[in-house]
Amino acid sequence: MNNIALLYANKGEYQKAEFFYIKALNIGRNLKKEHIILIATWYNNLAELYRITGKYKKAKPLYKKSLKIREKILGKKHPDVAQSYNNLALLHYNQMNYNRAYNFMVKAIDILSKVLPSNHPNLINAREGLEIIEEKFNNTAIT
Repeated sequence: MNNIALLYANKGEYQKAEFFYIKALNIGRNLKKEHIILIATWYNNLAELYRITGKYKKAKPLYKKSLKIREKILGKKHPDVAQSYNNLALLHYNQMNYNRAYNFMVKAIDILSKVLPSNHPNLINAREGLEIIEEKFNNTAIT
């Protein structure tokens, strides 16, 4: 269901994608505990769909659920946890809450810089994202 949702999301068919993400999460309730990390990914994917479609209030609790599961199962210094922080940073950036976006992106970079080589694309992207957030924050503070 999640993969079907991803296909629809990539095609821009967001209503169909939402349907299949929710269906995946409903099925996930019956999964054994050792598969709970999949549910974190599904929460994250549905939250990302909501973020890109401007449904920020729906996205935030799902990102937080994903983060909570990932921290519990994978530990606080795992790249997937960094992805959750990165996604929360993007959400707050979209909401023009640049201070919170900055804080979440710094957390993501802190984790990634400890577990990935300095030239890894995820770390480079996070650093570039932080620069964009800082620029917006500085421009907003000036005006």
